[in-house]
Amino acid sequence: MSFESAPPYTAPLWFFLTAPLFAVLAGLLIAFEGPDIFVSRGMPAVLAVTHLLTLGFMLQMMLGALIQISAPGFLMTLLA
Repeated sequence: MSFESAPPYTAPLWFFLTAPLFAVLAGLLIAFEGPDIFVSRGMPAVLAVTHLLTLGFMLQMMLGALIQISAPGFLMTLLA
């Protein structure tokens, strides 16, 4: 693999820039709900925080890294 076959830096950058926004939203939701959010795991706010962190933050970071790493390898197999 070479740097020439790498995707443009803006391709994974958008994923890496939007991921912290979801983490901030989760933190704001926890701060807004207060300590009552930790009473039960079935509360809607807990489910919202869980999805903001897993789908919003973690998945965005994973997809950004996937695009950054696998795109050159995928293109090399297409050209071979």
